[in-house]
Amino acid sequence: TMAQARLAYGDGRPPTRAPDGGAVAFWFRRAVRVYPVYWVVQGTALAISGTGDLRTVTDWLQVITLFPLPNLDVIINHGLGVIVWTMIVELAYYLVLPFLARAVTGAIRGGQGFVAANGAVLGALFATFAWFGSTSTRLLGVAACIVIGMAIAALDAWQRANRRWAPGVRGLARQPARSLPVVAVAWGVGALAARGDDPNLLFRTHLGIHLAAMVAVSIVLFVPAVLGPTDGRYRRTLGSRPMRLLGPLTYGIYLWHYPVIRQTVERVDLPLPALQAWVLVVAPLMALLTYRAIEQPLDRLRHRRFGRTTPLAPADREATAR
Repeated sequence: TMAQARLAYGDGRPPTRAPDGGAVAFWFRRAVRVYPVYWVVQGTALAISGTGDLRTVTDWLQVITLFPLPNLDVIINHGLGVIVWTMIVELAYYLVLPFLARAVTGAIRGGQGFVAANGAVLGALFATFAWFGSTSTRLLGVAACIVIGMAIAALDAWQRANRRWAPGVRGLARQPARSLPVVAVAWGVGALAARGDDPNLLFRTHLGIHLAAMVAVSIVLFVPAVLGPTDGRYRRTLGSRPMRLLGPLTYGIYLWHYPVIRQTVERVDLPLPALQAWVLVVAPLMALLTYRAIEQPLDRLRHRRFGRTTPLAPADREATAR
């Protein structure tokens, strides 16, 4: 989400990179990125658990496209189940992201300041999420992540354009250890608030506490990851070989972990530590399989036909220039 927001936002000025083909090309790239692996994992989940009451063409179209109307339960109650909720929200976000970017750049060209233009768009987006999230805790939780990601991307763009730090950001970015007390307190408060909760009602009770904890932890962990010095320990850890190997697999791991858990629980009575260890091994292996077979070839196709969605590394830029 942060990468896509930064791609669209830039620094609020006309892009300096090669044209990306506009909104249609952006949507196509996102569809190619999201759907093929989802179809494989969802198809596997449905083949194992059964299609249940998926009978009409509309039902199947909803499952295939993740379009929430006319009946969201058709998607949530079959196959991959509730974990596709975040994907539904993000796909809707991708639909409007090019228009949000144009709104920001249009406002800046019309004479508004960078902060005012971004603040207006982010405020409107947050208000929209809050309105719809008032009846859906899942939507509100995903919204917090999206708006925070966009805000940090806008902050990064502002600092780059003005070549100075925003107040309070430099210390957190350069000394991420300062975030540890915030993480510890947020975890402790969240754990205390949820200690008697029904697991099936996670985040539906004490929503304000959970949401505040999510926002706090997201901010203090993302800021040094995005804005911290590249030679700092935090960034070096995130850029280490294990992380770089794991990074491309995260989408597949997210999709595969749910059917792995469900099928294991239904067939084997494992204690929780053993189940967690099993999932930590099997889900990445399944993700590696789909990455090699599906995601990697499609990434090459996207980059070749529709341009890159991420900046090239310095060595790659030099090779391209030569």
